[in-house]
Amino acid sequence: MINLLPPQEKRRLYWERQLKIVVIIEVLIISCLLVLWLSFLAVKINIKTQKEIAENTLNLEESKVKQINEIKNEIKDINQTFRKVNQIYENQVLVSDILFKIMKLLPQDAYLESFVFENKKIQIIGKIQSLESLNQLKEKLKREESFKDVEFSIGSYVPGKEIEFRTKITLK
Repeated sequence: MINLLPPQEKRRLYWERQLKIVVIIEVLIISCLLVLWLSFLAVKINIKTQKEIAENTLNLEESKVKQINEIKNEIKDINQTFRKVNQIYENQVLVSDILFKIMKLLPQDAYLESFVFENKKIQIIGKIQSLESLNQLKEKLKREESFKDVEFSIGSYVPGKEIEFRTKITLK
């Protein structure tokens, strides 16, 4: 094809084509930049949303952790109380069993006037008819396995009358 246009017109057409190409390239560049900017904006919004979700989840989990820690502390307190109760139960001494043991060891001619139990120590005041029975009682109490220390003292002794005795016993 032969171009019969004058050279000035040819230059103008040439510059118009060049201008159109530049405009198209500029529009493409601006469009790409706009798409890139919108992509970054979408990523920023997505990250911000994910951050808020994570913070909300963290706050929720922190409150649950606080509740769990409070429950753990309550359980520790309850367990400590149970340990104390269990220790008391294991260390408890049934006074009725001790009194029953002592009553089995007493001779027929003896009786108790006072029985005091405090901190694994027993104090007994009683009366007995004879020194022989008193010695037998003393020996029986000393041989008893659940008694550690047995102390005897005689309060009053008048031949032919009842003998008052005092006994202090420590339990094992």
